[in-house]
Formats: sequence, C-alpha cells, structure tokens
Amino acid sequence: MKDMRGIYYDSDFVTQGESFDKKYLDKDCSGKWSEFKEFFLRFTDYKCPICERPIDNYADIDHYRPKNAGYPFLKCRYRNYMIMCADCNRGY
Repeated sequence: MKDMRGIYYDSDFVTQGESFDKKYLDKDCSGKWSEFKEFFLRFTDYKCPICERPIDNYADIDHYRPKNAGYPFLKCRYRNYMIMCADCNRGY
C-alpha cells in the first residue's frame, strides 16, 4: 500500500487543489476531479495505491470520506479525493 500523505506536500498539487476548492465552493463538482487526476497518477507511478496494480487515465477517483454518509461538507474538497483502481474502489 502506498502512503498518499506526501502528495499534500507537492506545491503544484496543493495549488491546483486549492483552486479547485475555490472554484467549486457551493457548486456541483461532479466529474470535475479530472482537473487534478494527473497529479494522482504521477504520484502513484500509475499504480493503485491500495493494491499496487497498474492504473491509467480510466482509474477511479472517489471520496475518501463518504460524501453522503456524514461528510457532505467534504464533497468538493480536493483533500477528500483518492485515486484507485476500480476493483479497490468497489471493494473498499
């Protein structure tokens, strides 16, 4: 399993993420995570951080803390997104 905490120290990722947060504050951000998907892919060396199998641009990005189960206020916050393969996304 890859430790993803380091991505939050990447200045380009943080800049893009903060811009994302401001842009979608109180707006629908559904599907907009693609704006910083490439950062996740590069950081993980194009591997799922959970199972470490290769992933590509079709990898899933989903909410770390569920947007509908107690965390609706994190729905459009870049720090609440995580990239992973489809199998791990549906399994965890």
